[in-house]
Amino acid sequence: MLIKVVPQFESVFQSFGAELPAFTQFVVGLSVVAREWWFIALLAIVVVGFLFQKAMQSSAKLRASVDRAVLKLPIIGQILHNSAIARFSRTLSTTFAAGVPLVNALDSAAGASGNIVYSTAILQIKNGVSTGQSLKMQ
Repeated sequence: MLIKVVPQFESVFQSFGAELPAFTQFVVGLSVVAREWWFIALLAIVVVGFLFQKAMQSSAKLRASVDRAVLKLPIIGQILHNSAIARFSRTLSTTFAAGVPLVNALDSAAGASGNIVYSTAILQIKNGVSTGQSLKMQ
């Protein structure tokens, strides 16, 4: 829209001869930047994405924060929640059916969940089971 639609309105706005509101001037300026400096914006997005990926790999605290925040997103959060539960269930079922002890199976399932929030919860369950606590809900 910034590249195709706003420039067409820009000529209409200029024909008015009046000073445009600040927000309209901002959108027109943003359109000019998008048309003339798109390559720098694209490069900046790629660089920021790369740096964010490296930061996620090196900082467990950042990854936990992002995983927690992503689970709170309206549609994507529910999809990721269901996906993590499915991976956990499938991994736990497969390893337990293969004769792997429950404590070891929970360890594998924690790694397969794909989300630090669920992984931490599963590891807490594993620690509880290994100390003799039951799996019942509280």
